[in-house]
Amino acid sequence: MKPPDIVKKLKSKGQSPQSLITIETFEGIKGYLRPVQANRKIAAQMAKWRTGNFDAFFTWIKPIENDLFQWLKRYEDIDNDIVFIIELPTGVSIGQIALYSIDFYQKAAEIGRIIKGEKECPEGIMTLAAEALVRWGFGCLKLEKIFLEVFADNERAISLYKKLGFHVSDMLLFRRTRTPQGLVQWVRVKKGRETSYKHQYREVCEMTLQRKDLRV
Repeated sequence: MKPPDIVKKLKSKGQSPQSLITIETFEGIKGYLRPVQANRKIAAQMAKWRTGNFDAFFTWIKPIENDLFQWLKRYEDIDNDIVFIIELPTGVSIGQIALYSIDFYQKAAEIGRIIKGEKECPEGIMTLAAEALVRWGFGCLKLEKIFLEVFADNERAISLYKKLGFHVSDMLLFRRTRTPQGLVQWVRVKKGRETSYKHQYREVCEMTLQRKDLRV
């Protein structure tokens, strides 16, 4: 099966056991990655998580259930973007993670939209979930490179990525802007554009992982 077809199939069968990606260690199964489907229950949960972690994203939005539901409806027909719910063996959902901007010709994708949605989680579960997704991307989708962008002051996230073998490939500069609708967005600008308004600028790490460099 071709990689784009794998994504389509998983998204269409998100509730079946065959669609799950296992989060597993030598000690046993720690959880699953379940492909997200468009329904209001998931939309409400994702909206809650995004609202609680809005400032970790490049667009500062606190969506309501209907916003996320409409986004999920549009997302259903996109074959280069797949979001997963991180689920414990007990069936409890504790977060989300995604591969998107998947380029099946260049064999590259971006990992992100990572949210630890619940405080009470097994230690290290987010690292294990990211590892499982990275391995799936390299294995099933035949990717050669996975990359991401993360605020340079997000030390916890950077530490997680480095455990997987990601390295900083570039340092970028982003400026705080506001859309006509009033949303705060951080957009990339050329370095050297900083003015006296330092609070309007943030450094962003571009991090990259090649298939051959996966550590865990």
